[in-house]
Amino acid sequence: MAEYAILLGIFVATLIVYVFTGIFASRYAKKLDEYYVMRANAPTILVMGTYTATWISAIGILALTGVSYKFGFPAGLLSWGCWFGFIIGAFWLGPQMRRFGAWTAFDFFGDRYDSNFIRILSVLLMFIALGSYLCAQIMGSAVALAAMLNMPYQIMVVLTVIIFIVITVVGGAWSVTVTDTLMFLIFVSAAIITFPLFFSITGWDILWKLPESHWTWNCGGALSLGVILGWQFTWMFGMIAAPHQISRALIAKDEWTFIKATILATIVGFIGVWCSHLVSAAFYAVNPNVQPSSAAFPTMAVTVLGSGLGGYLIAGIYAACLSTATTMLLVLGFGIGRDIIQRVIAPTISEGRVLWITRVSILGIGLIEMAIALLNPPIVLTMGLIGAGVFSAAYFPAMLAGCQWKRVTKWGAGISMFLGGCLTIIGWILNLSGFKWPTGLGPVQIALIVSVLSLVIISLLTKPSANELKAFYKIKPEAFSEEELKILGILKGDKNRG
Repeated sequence: MAEYAILLGIFVATLIVYVFTGIFASRYAKKLDEYYVMRANAPTILVMGTYTATWISAIGILALTGVSYKFGFPAGLLSWGCWFGFIIGAFWLGPQMRRFGAWTAFDFFGDRYDSNFIRILSVLLMFIALGSYLCAQIMGSAVALAAMLNMPYQIMVVLTVIIFIVITVVGGAWSVTVTDTLMFLIFVSAAIITFPLFFSITGWDILWKLPESHWTWNCGGALSLGVILGWQFTWMFGMIAAPHQISRALIAKDEWTFIKATILATIVGFIGVWCSHLVSAAFYAVNPNVQPSSAAFPTMAVTVLGSGLGGYLIAGIYAACLSTATTMLLVLGFGIGRDIIQRVIAPTISEGRVLWITRVSILGIGLIEMAIALLNPPIVLTMGLIGAGVFSAAYFPAMLAGCQWKRVTKWGAGISMFLGGCLTIIGWILNLSGFKWPTGLGPVQIALIVSVLSLVIISLLTKPSANELKAFYKIKPEAFSEEELKILGILKGDKNRG
């Protein structure tokens, strides 16, 4: 009883710290640009913290450590295909979007392609993908932590939603970024401390007690190459193009700040992930009967580490889930307040009114997500993967081409996004019905190939408008000759024209 009280006390204390930190940070978010993008002035430590905390999510720290537990350490690490995506984002996406000056990913799509249709399509796809992904975060963390803390699932859902609504509503990007950084520090430190302590308790020889198949890349054939490639495609391109992830570039003080933050986040995050995955894999030799496998890491915290460090690690696991949820909720609110209301429906609306609508939208979306999570529909967890797949196939090609290719057009980008999103969703519905893909490829790979081909072919058959070219000039002025600049009416060095 005393050990449980210590564990619960540590958990509750960290929750209180998160909330008060978010409220404290909100005093810097009085104006609209402060609430949305921190006036694009966030330093390296905050960008690194929020970037890492956003991608180490409930799926990452619960479901994927469960892969290491069930199938072995190599298979678990292979599920993190996002590593290469972070390099793409650091050099070929994030700095260019930061240079463009957008407040949201949807700002970028709409302004870069001079199309409200693409802006609205990107927001609609975001609500389908990110809405279900957020619900998966809530449900996944609530299921695992309710079992560990011996608390009802419904209470964990309500508690989670209340906390991330408060943090997100009060201070927007300021509160989310500061609390994300705090949560990042707690999780990574807990994971790194857990690693040596776990093996000092169990002994390193426990690794040799694991089944031989757990040391193969495909768990002795239990995982197909198609499944592993599906993970790589989904997370590599999906995470870097996901609006809640790429929005971290838009708050950075400058391009170099984002590049440094991304590199540091990848290094530090990899260490934390590596430690948590190896511990989860080794825990199979201690207790091979944990169900579901996604509960393996928090179960280890409670049964092996004891109440003190176990409680700290539980708080870190919950932080990984909560930090992703706050950023997702913030982006969903921005989609309504900024990209639908201010940019499409009422362009002359005041900033104060936009801020009020954004906050009300965040509250409403949070309550809807809570209602769905309380119903506990099993398909929503699968929808988390669908969400990442939509970002991979629908967002990534149009986003990368918009930053790197002058010749891409609104027609190519729009049809690419539509086909990529629709094919991913339809493909996953077929997966759920038991359909077996004859090519060995999954729905995300097929949708991504179709999306890229349609973007390239249709762009080559059409021409970009003058406004599209002026928008691209903001990103890559060096791509234009003096003659092209004269035709567009742009003075050399003037990135604000158009």
